[in-house]
Amino acid sequence: MIALSVGKAALRGIYWLYKRVPVDKTKVLFMSRQGDSAGTDFLLLKEEIEKLNPQVKVRMICKTLDGGLLKKLGYVINLAGPQLYELATSKVAILDSYSIPVSILNHRKELKVVQIWHAMGALKKFGKSIVGKVEGRSEKLAEAMEMHRNYDYILASSKESAKYFGEAFGYGEEKFIIGALPRTDLLLKESYSQECKDKFYEKYPELKGQKLILYAPTIRRTQEDISKTEELIQEVKKFDGYTLVVSPHPVKRKPYMGVKDILVTDFSTFELLNVCHYLVTDYSAIVYEAAVKELPIFLYAYDIEEYLANRGFYLDYEKDMPADYRKDAAGIMKMIVSEDWNKERVRAFADRYITKSKDSTKDLAREILKLLNI
Repeated sequence: MIALSVGKAALRGIYWLYKRVPVDKTKVLFMSRQGDSAGTDFLLLKEEIEKLNPQVKVRMICKTLDGGLLKKLGYVINLAGPQLYELATSKVAILDSYSIPVSILNHRKELKVVQIWHAMGALKKFGKSIVGKVEGRSEKLAEAMEMHRNYDYILASSKESAKYFGEAFGYGEEKFIIGALPRTDLLLKESYSQECKDKFYEKYPELKGQKLILYAPTIRRTQEDISKTEELIQEVKKFDGYTLVVSPHPVKRKPYMGVKDILVTDFSTFELLNVCHYLVTDYSAIVYEAAVKELPIFLYAYDIEEYLANRGFYLDYEKDMPADYRKDAAGIMKMIVSEDWNKERVRAFADRYITKSKDSTKDLAREILKLLNI
């Protein structure tokens, strides 16, 4: 903790110097730790903001901490340089994940921070809800890193979801903007779905005519149970005309690299959702996107008791989810082959947790532009 305290003091000193530079009242900064390139929501929102007001200057800083020593060193250099400078001189900062500098630093009053979290809804508990649990951070680390401090506004997909995000971040309802993430627009856009299909079948022409089952397991801090993925693969192979497409969480792909089947890492899970005919998941928030598309959803919850003890849910997993769960791969395939799913239940789930709009991207862009006040 001494090293952490020294690091925080150093960042605060650098940030104090950057704050001597005047704020650019037309600048919007997008910051993410989800990956090293901008995600779909950031790209769509950036494009819409620039379309609505060409005066706005947009900056993107997307840098992940995951990786070896060199990668971590690169992150620290980027943090002390571009991240702090852009943050110190921007009028609005938009986040889709926890941001170290946003939480631990003291900012100018002019800066407005908007958290649009990368998950479409709150399903499994996270953030402050699981501090001290197996899958959460320790209380000392969470306190030292001042988790989720300094948000001015938070996007939530519905009023019900706002309660859960409020618990995870530690804010009241007055901080929330109710609206869907920009990528919701793409889910309802047939031309985008066709574009994804064309790209996918160009890469995997042998899968044309197959019924594709997308398996998208959630991220776990404990060891991934690859054997359960293998069980599902073997069950799918028992049925002609079906192919399993495995898409692990982007930051947890390494444990799956030994899976000898259709492991897809060159398409995002979101893109694959527009290609595949069925979704199999466990506790991933991808169920919200699938529900918006009204896809058949099947829940492979083989370790639900352990997961409840280690993390838990905001929803009642048995009552509120858009499908019944099974603990065995055979049970999942039995439901898929017999088309045992309830479309009305899926639709009701989407209606309950996702606020519909004709243009979610434009709605959010307008809220951002109000904060610039130009």
